[in-house]
Amino acid sequence: MVRNSGKGGKKHKRSAAKSKHNDSKELVFKEDGQDYAQIKDPLGNCRFSCQCQDGKLRMGSVRGKMHKKIWIARGDIVLVGLREFQDDKCDIIHKYTNEEGNSLKKYEEITFHVETEEDMDGFRFGEEDAPQQIVEDSDGSEDLNIDTI
Repeated sequence: MVRNSGKGGKKHKRSAAKSKHNDSKELVFKEDGQDYAQIKDPLGNCRFSCQCQDGKLRMGSVRGKMHKKIWIARGDIVLVGLREFQDDKCDIIHKYTNEEGNSLKKYEEITFHVETEEDMDGFRFGEEDAPQQIVEDSDGSEDLNIDTI
């Protein structure tokens, strides 16, 4: 009869996979045939609309090694591989974290304006920024109109 190795199951495997990631990774810079881009819209089926640094809007597809391992969201900075035979398509090679994106800005590698989620979705009001309508009473004093808020 086979004895268990005592390592555990699914949770042990997940913790081992997380411990492999090292926080002190080297920053990956672009090479020939590559460009920096920002994700504009997810299109589905591992495809994204990418605004590249050269100003073109391309459809980027996630490479197979990154599929289901690295999640890409709207507004993320990525490194894309450009295709020589299709100018309107690219391959997403690497996803940068927020800290790495700030480092790229500091090194002046990224020259385009990086939009945040608030810039993409339009201006959102917080509770303190919500517009308030001031209504004058019949006696001349100004009060906030609670019905319009």
